[in-house]
Amino acid sequence: MSEIGGRISLSQATAFVATGNYVIDVEVSNVKGTRQILNACRIQLLPKTYFALDAGPFVTTSDPDAETGFSDRINLPITVTYDNKGPNKIRFVFLDKNGAAFDPSAGQVITRGDRGNFSQMNPYFPLVKTSSALEWEFIDLPNGFPIKDGANGTGNYYRIPARFTVENRNANPVFFGFKALSAGSYTVSIQIPTITKKP
Repeated sequence: MSEIGGRISLSQATAFVATGNYVIDVEVSNVKGTRQILNACRIQLLPKTYFALDAGPFVTTSDPDAETGFSDRINLPITVTYDNKGPNKIRFVFLDKNGAAFDPSAGQVITRGDRGNFSQMNPYFPLVKTSSALEWEFIDLPNGFPIKDGANGTGNYYRIPARFTVENRNANPVFFGFKALSAGSYTVSIQIPTITKKP
């Protein structure tokens, strides 16, 4: 609490304070004397949130090599794992319905034309395509990363081309608002429930 004005200040160190409910008593003094104010403030500390991801991710399928024949949207299961001891890195892993990872380095995961994607939101570090993920380094910022929008706000639009699926359909996963709120490594696993990767 600030000695002047009584403002309560929170910092990143607050993450190390035990969660729970706190009641703050205050003692104030000036030339006229000292006074205690009991129950001056109540604070509830919740567990730290390490990332944000907007609700409503979805996937469609579409005709091979075309922007036609789109299926209805279906919910897109996404899980995020976080390692606070890892380097500042964000990985997007695209999985088929059986958990097999598509290979971005072989063109099995691509962006969708002028639609938004995470590289547009992270101009500070280059995209690295590995055999199992799209990867970016990132800057640890007090209000989270990224701070810049892409072509569709916070939208991430990707495609698995039909030639890599048993169903011979493009898979078009879409999700919004992923933000890293702490330093460390994040793996964002996007599992497409209707698509099977070709062996």
